[in-house]
Amino acid sequence: MKRISDSELKVFEIVWDNQPITAKNICLIAKDKVNWAINTTYTVVTQMVRKGLLKREEPKFLISATVTREEVQSSEFDYLVKRFFKNSKSTLFSALVDEGKIDKDDIEELRKLIEK
Repeated sequence: MKRISDSELKVFEIVWDNQPITAKNICLIAKDKVNWAINTTYTVVTQMVRKGLLKREEPKFLISATVTREEVQSSEFDYLVKRFFKNSKSTLFSALVDEGKIDKDDIEELRKLIEK
């Protein structure tokens, strides 16, 4: 999957939380949450439909995501690990621990996940 832009992520968050949702309602939520103009939101939605990230169903211009939140998270995580941590997840976790970005509760939660 190609990387998604910050704008696409904002639209995805709205769609994932409300799908199926009309384009009009996406615009209303985006105006409230991120202060976007209606035209801005329609432009991003239209581009995402064209890229195949969203699907549009008639009537009422109902929008649904074609990829899950988990698929996007996984793709973005892989990109992060490859780009900044030389494709090493252990280097990423080491950096989190060394920089104090992860606390004992987080470490315990990770330990439980690993032991599953």
